[in-house]
Amino acid sequence: MLSVGPVQKRRRIAGEKYNTDLKMAVQELVDYVVGFYKTEKLDPKDFSIYLKNNDYNGLTYERKGKNYKGYVMLNE
Repeated sequence: MLSVGPVQKRRRIAGEKYNTDLKMAVQELVDYVVGFYKTEKLDPKDFSIYLKNNDYNGLTYERKGKNYKGYVMLNE
């Protein structure tokens, strides 16, 4: 009989690591964008982004259906 338990566990762990790495990469992009907006004196209302999650630092959010519409916060 074929055991699929260890394979499923590896996939779950790899998926969690991928999600963590992806979240960190998106947060780094958000941090860069915040600095860029401040340097170039851009209006965040002109450049919104749509995200699946609302847990990134440096953004304020509006709920748009299943997603979130994020705006850069410049008052930090």
